[in-house]
Amino acid sequence: MYPGAGHAFNRDVDARYFHPASAALARKRTLAFLDAALRGPEAP
Repeated sequence: MYPGAGHAFNRDVDARYFHPASAALARKRTLAFLDAALRGPEAP
């Protein structure tokens, strides 16, 4: 899912683990999921 990223890739307080590209992609995917899930069914 996130090539080049380890387990704690979103841990921005530790440069040993933080992987900015993967963190940005994960945020984008998470927000898109929440947007779709919380919006509910669209009106016809």
